[in-house]
Amino acid sequence: MKSIGNILQTAHEHSSLIRGVLENKAVEAANKFLLNEWGQKITNQAQAVYLKNKILTIACLNSFLTDEIRQKENKLKLMVNDTCPNQIMVTKVRYLS
Repeated sequence: MKSIGNILQTAHEHSSLIRGVLENKAVEAANKFLLNEWGQKITNQAQAVYLKNKILTIACLNSFLTDEIRQKENKLKLMVNDTCPNQIMVTKVRYLS
């Protein structure tokens, strides 16, 4: 039998509000990663847009830049997942062009 504290903690973790905040935090971390890796020039070309079902979607206007991001995809996923240490936020990255 679970204690009331454990039940409340589980309900809190599955709250759509909390999930939305964590997803937004992950998108911000991804944009920060892009800025740190490629500088200010990338802000016009690529941007993390949203996170849904552990899939981070990045809109990218330049196919060359998409390939560059793809090469550092594992590093990107690690950094984003470090923003929320209790759970894995990103398992896959999808690119829109």
